[in-house]
Amino acid sequence: LARTDTARAARRATLYRQMVRAVAADLYSTGWVTVPRAKYLAEWIVSESVRQGVPPALVIGVMLVENDRFRSRAVSSAGALGLMQVMP
Repeated sequence: LARTDTARAARRATLYRQMVRAVAADLYSTGWVTVPRAKYLAEWIVSESVRQGVPPALVIGVMLVENDRFRSRAVSSAGALGLMQVMP
């Protein structure tokens, strides 16, 4: 039983790392972020996506529509904040 659990945990960790790399590559390909910033944002996007149970692509999509330059301190004229332009 422990061997199966260990194998599952290792597989989840591998999939997680693959998602982070793929998201970082997608973010970098926009031309608006550097490699270190893309890696930082990718780690955050994937961890929050997993925690909230939504696909990372959905989070990236909202970010691209609401804040195409990935400015974390952005504030809209309506008062929406951050990368996803969430209302406080």
